[in-house]
Amino acid sequence: MLPERFFHPLDLNEALDEAYGDDGDSAAVRAVIEEALFDPRAQGDEKVFDYAWECLEFYDDDELPSAADWLAKAIEAHPGQRFALGALRASLRVRESAAETLEEITALHQELVLLPPDQRDLRFYYFAPVVLAEATQDEERGGALADEGIGLARSLDKSRDAQQIIERSPAERHRRMAAEAFESQMNDLLEHLQSARRGHSPGATSRGKRALTVEPALTRLAYLPEKEYVQGMAESLLDATFPLEHEDYRREVQDALRSNAELGKAFVVPLTVEGIRSFAEETGKDPASRSTWLAFVNATGMRDDVAWPPERNAPCWCGSARKYKKCCGRPGFGAESVPDRGQAVLRVELPETDPLVTRRLAVPSRIRLDDLHEAIGAAMGWHGDHMYAFEGPDGHVIDPRSDDDCPAADEIFLPRLANEAGQEFVYRYDFGDDWEHKVTVEEIVAVDPAANGVRLLGGEGACPPEDCGGVYRYRELVAALADHTHPAHDEAMEWLGEEWDAAAIRVAG
Repeated sequence: MLPERFFHPLDLNEALDEAYGDDGDSAAVRAVIEEALFDPRAQGDEKVFDYAWECLEFYDDDELPSAADWLAKAIEAHPGQRFALGALRASLRVRESAAETLEEITALHQELVLLPPDQRDLRFYYFAPVVLAEATQDEERGGALADEGIGLARSLDKSRDAQQIIERSPAERHRRMAAEAFESQMNDLLEHLQSARRGHSPGATSRGKRALTVEPALTRLAYLPEKEYVQGMAESLLDATFPLEHEDYRREVQDALRSNAELGKAFVVPLTVEGIRSFAEETGKDPASRSTWLAFVNATGMRDDVAWPPERNAPCWCGSARKYKKCCGRPGFGAESVPDRGQAVLRVELPETDPLVTRRLAVPSRIRLDDLHEAIGAAMGWHGDHMYAFEGPDGHVIDPRSDDDCPAADEIFLPRLANEAGQEFVYRYDFGDDWEHKVTVEEIVAVDPAANGVRLLGGEGACPPEDCGGVYRYRELVAALADHTHPAHDEAMEWLGEEWDAAAIRVAG
């Protein structure tokens, strides 16, 4: 029996990743979905249809009759979703049993339209129009049914459902509508790109390579196909933050696409080493710099862009020629951790302190930001009790204890802030005293992933006491401690102690 955590609401992703495993066991995936959908705990869950639809993608064409039989049982188990599931099942059977499926779709439709509009299942119209068109050999008849669904969806302010129906409609006019909508979206995106070239800065993905994020509506992610990746490695265009294996690189790109797609549209931009080098030569830029890649992406049109995600039966975005569901879209593909062979050497500086407080430390290039908070705190000498935040080009990442709507540090990784030498960001500790640290990536070096940990490399200056009032108050205390006639000398003695050496490194014990 599946654990309770997979229900209320239905969420099988963890179980599917485990079932698919390294070998791509489609039968195991089907078994998990089928077990879950026939579990009484799944009753009434709208995700039943979604997982039933996904389950079909793990059947080969010669297995579709058995899939139809299974769906018939699913309809019995979930009568409340009979319209959506019934249309889905009919789409499997229409070519073999046109007359029978026509009767089924007609009966379902007659029953559906008797319901109040707000109780009709719009998902019926995802598949019913194409079934009707194939069963009757009449695209316009299917298109008329699609029109009905589109009108209903729009009247209920369900634009996403309306778009799903348009995109799947068999009618030529709907295909034109879908194409025109896509063209309009592309024009809007190109306008955004032109705006970006006038001043927007590049964003970064939560793991791995920096992406061009013009605004939440668009992400174009640079990608090197396998042949180009191998060439880039051989020519030292890829630094230690890039995985050695192209499969691990694809995992990172897939993860970055998934993260960015939650904000809007995501596109893969295939690049070539020759193209990068030519652009770098023309513009006088470094071909190994990500900023050069981003500028190259920004300078290119979207003709070769690949929209993400593709349909699971469509070719994969990575260029492997395999189906997406069998390649980067297969369950379990992103479950394996990617070895981090890059070590970032960071310089942490506490501006306005005198003498200047600095630390140099080495951290994994993909360290999670809550772990980076602990690393910086230990290197500086903070006790870590106060709230903190990171500030980068794409906004703030906040302490997980905060109620703020910003992304939480236990969910975001260092590449979101910086992933190449010379990039900077801010680490802010204790919002009362407001200790603002300037953090600079000095270099990224290749190391053994097994030995890639946090190390303090050196530094200068004592860490100010916690809660002393901030940088300017600390400077006053240091000055008062050195002057026995200063009115605040005794207070400075209480805060700092007689032996305080502001130039020495002091860290928390």
